[in-house]
Amino acid sequence: MKTLIKKAQHKDADAFVELMQENMKDMYKVARAILSNDEDAADAIQDTILACWEKL
Repeated sequence: MKTLIKKAQHKDADAFVELMQENMKDMYKVARAILSNDEDAADAIQDTILACWEKL
């Protein structure tokens, strides 16, 4: 996973996508538990993914 992170930090989109896919289930579980709504959880995950990409 460290290799993927380093690649993503260098704006490797494929590495970033793979990282997000590896963590999607956990992100969804947390968002769903907090927001109690599938649509809101999906929106929160999209916002989180965008923020992660921008902050790399």
